[in-house]
Amino acid sequence: MLLKIDISVSRSNWQARYTCEISGARVVGVIGRSGSGKSTLLRQLAGLDVDGQGDVQINSTLWQSQTIHVPTAHRNVAMVQQDYLLFPHLSVQQNLALVQKQSALPIADQNQIIDNMGIASWLSLKPGQLSGGQQQRVALVSAMLQKPRLLLLDEPLSALDFKTRSQVLQQLKNYLDQYQVPAIYVSHHLDEISSIADHCLLIQNAEIVLSAPTHEVLDHPKLEQSVSAEQFGSVLPIQAIKFDHGDHIMQCQIIPLADPETSGTIEGQTIWAPIDAILENSQLHMQLPAKNIVLAHKPIEGSSFQNCLSGKIVRLVQEFDHVLVIVRVDGHDLKVIVSKRAQRQLELSEQQLVYCHTKSVSLLTPAIAH
Repeated sequence: MLLKIDISVSRSNWQARYTCEISGARVVGVIGRSGSGKSTLLRQLAGLDVDGQGDVQINSTLWQSQTIHVPTAHRNVAMVQQDYLLFPHLSVQQNLALVQKQSALPIADQNQIIDNMGIASWLSLKPGQLSGGQQQRVALVSAMLQKPRLLLLDEPLSALDFKTRSQVLQQLKNYLDQYQVPAIYVSHHLDEISSIADHCLLIQNAEIVLSAPTHEVLDHPKLEQSVSAEQFGSVLPIQAIKFDHGDHIMQCQIIPLADPETSGTIEGQTIWAPIDAILENSQLHMQLPAKNIVLAHKPIEGSSFQNCLSGKIVRLVQEFDHVLVIVRVDGHDLKVIVSKRAQRQLELSEQQLVYCHTKSVSLLTPAIAH
């Protein structure tokens, strides 16, 4: 997908500027705080908002310029919005039929998508009889059945629990790969972005401040200002090894990256995580929030911490009221936030060996890796 955006949006008390050029990406992730302008960007791309001035081009087609504004109906886009937009007086089947008649997909493929997404048993029900998460899945299926030129996804899995979110995300990835549909994917969950997006946009104050491959964005210092404190952290690739049925917890191993300073094979460290038994032997992306990690000079004994990862400090970033510590763990950069007082008392410095402790329950839910 080639996507060129150069749009300015001016409203009575708010302004936005979106500028980027992306080439070769299949799925573009969009990260930013609530109210930063992510949904507005998607609505501009869909043509739903007409107050944007500038250019929008996808591949060789110009959707918008000073003299052109292709209406939404002619852009062949499908958008999953946060309010789902299902007709309450129609059944699930009747809602889907509105798009199925226009779909370029064979009936057999349409039925397979419905089955894969786990909504076949709800076809006779009306939206009011479904939970928020179920309505969200129906809205997603409706968009997928269109096989659009561009799929716009605004927090498409936000109402789903962990187990369902992982399953639906995998089915969505399979769909995008099978039908070669490009997508713009907005999410607050960095593990989702890491799993599905090959390029990423970082939005701050209604402006794209970074456009780069996903792994570069997730490791960039600007990320801290673009996500909430609860979400800011590191995304590590892990292998689910064995589920402990007694304690209902999964033994995992970090999938290491080669470290140029280390010779030979690196074996990833063990990490215990609240992962469902059905994901045993799967490769996952696990998010470790930066504020939930405790640093120490040696392993802490006799505590509730289940995970202790050793690593070397490679960088310290002094912020206004805290210090961002980057710890190299199995070749990955683990972000840790500590107070300035803690840094001073621990005498933290670059090249220092430290131990990173975290409770298993503080890890954010993983997404299945590619």
